[in-house]
Amino acid sequence: MDYKPIIKNDELDLNNLFLYIFRINNKIIKVCFLAMILFSLYFFISTPKYSSSVSFYTNYQSENSATQSFLSSFGNNLLAESELQFSINNYINSDKFLDEIVHKAYMVDGREITLIDLWGNNYNKYLSLNPIATLIILNRNLSFGKNINEYDKKRFHAKNILMKNMVLIEDSESNLHTLSVNVRKYPNLSRDVIEVAYRSIINFSYQITKLKSEEKISFIQSQLEDVERSLNNAESNMIEFLESNNSIKSPTLLVKKNRLDTEISLFSQLYISLNDQLELAKIEQKDITSSIYLLDKPAINPLKSGSSLIKGYIIFGIITYFISFIFLIYKDRKKIIFFD
Repeated sequence: MDYKPIIKNDELDLNNLFLYIFRINNKIIKVCFLAMILFSLYFFISTPKYSSSVSFYTNYQSENSATQSFLSSFGNNLLAESELQFSINNYINSDKFLDEIVHKAYMVDGREITLIDLWGNNYNKYLSLNPIATLIILNRNLSFGKNINEYDKKRFHAKNILMKNMVLIEDSESNLHTLSVNVRKYPNLSRDVIEVAYRSIINFSYQITKLKSEEKISFIQSQLEDVERSLNNAESNMIEFLESNNSIKSPTLLVKKNRLDTEISLFSQLYISLNDQLELAKIEQKDITSSIYLLDKPAINPLKSGSSLIKGYIIFGIITYFISFIFLIYKDRKKIIFFD
């Protein structure tokens, strides 16, 4: 087929360009139609994905400003915080979290099974509709060390699938977190996984809060012992001073007595305050109130995860159209581009 040149002597002829597009448009539409048929087959044949999510607020700010201010006066800002701050995003990507989720037994098709057995058995299955996924699995398996046994490979594969299909959205202003997970074939499994994940976050938050309270108690007790010794020494010095001076009239003795009174008063106030803070810290240690507040409980999304059929048609059609257009221009480049 002969075409009029769309570029001649480095000049673009728009009329010839539109004419060329019009003449090849039928070919492109046929390719797009074929691509949509293939996408339809993939959409209806491929295993569907289901999504479940949970939403919750977090609050890591100290509510006990008196404790924080008091402990800060000792120059220990770390122990002054009533709760240890941590990143939920970092936690859900940690081995501790991932191991806990994949080792948990879930009810699937009437039997209890771990994600290691459910997902991990596919670590060496290369047959896939997605050739890129096949190459990724092949490359990863070739990268395993010789000391890695089959169970470790299954566990690694299961954790990798979990990590790729779990998404956390964080709102820095409201501290709202939405955690979601996509699971193939089993909608109830997606909900069970997200429930276990949420409980794991709650438990970890409680553990580090409890640990922080224990550290605080230990710190206050050590300071209390030091203050008590200082108070006893100051009182002993006062007793010795009074026994040695029956009449305190000279300016020097009066100043020394006032200094001893001030020292005893200071350590007495510190001792009383430390005792109060110790009791508060013991109460905090037994406080099981979570700093994480549930907004939307774990639930299965009524819509299947991924692109809808219409959205897939639009995206796949546009991509196919432009790829076909570029291919045909390259194929006919000698016919439509002329140089002097």
